[in-house]
Parts: sequence; C-alpha cells; structure tokens
Amino acid sequence: MICPGNLLSLCSLWVLCGCTYEPDNQQPGRAISITVLSGGQRVTAGQVDLSGHGGGSSLNDQGMAIFNHVPYGKYQVMILPPEQSPVPAEPGQTVPPAVATTSIPRQFLSEKTTPLTIDVNAEGERDFTVDLQAPN
Repeated sequence: MICPGNLLSLCSLWVLCGCTYEPDNQQPGRAISITVLSGGQRVTAGQVDLSGHGGGSSLNDQGMAIFNHVPYGKYQVMILPPEQSPVPAEPGQTVPPAVATTSIPRQFLSEKTTPLTIDVNAEGERDFTVDLQAPN
C-alpha cells in the first residue's frame, strides 16, 4: 500500500526534477497553410488536423486552413467534415442552412488510413495543397 506521505514525496521529487515537455508553440516551427481541393475545386467547409502535436484548423471560404505555429516535423494530414450543431433549433427559431460540403472520402478521416503527408521544416514549403481526388 502506498502511504500518502510517500506519494507526496514522489510528486515533490517529480516537480523538483522538472519534466522535458515544452508547449508546442515554444518548439521550433513555423506558420503554414494547407489548401484542400477535391477534383481541383476548393473545399470550403471542414477541419484539417495534423497528426501528433501538429494541431488543427478549420477551412475558410478559400478552402485554406491556416496554422499559426506547427513544430518542425513530418505529419499525416486528416480532412474532416464540418461539425453540425447537435442542438436543435428552439421553437420559433429558424434552422441555419446546412453548409454545402464536398463528400470527404473515408480514407482521409483517420491517421491510420490517410495517404496525405507534409514535412514542415525551416527551409521547405509554407503553403501546401492537397487534392482529395488526385491519383495516388
């Protein structure tokens, strides 16, 4: 059985020794943008997520996801459909129109199945473009 005093000592030791975690915005990286196309047409609704500590960003009306800071590294890129509000409209309120979306193929939804990758580094691309209907 672990004594509360021992647990407190272990926690204190951990705090005194510190940890090596750095917030992602303090790791070396850069701002990037990812433009999402489907058959050459801009996808203007949805979410772009990067694997690991890359983060995520919503697509704007230009089909672009803007990331203010992505730590250097290689990332898998997932494209997710826009979230629909789970809350129904109140009685007497109008329902906001559904956002017209391009159907996003299942393979782009998961880190395990997406074929999309980017490499963020100091000298390389800042502006990436991916096409959901491009030949693999």
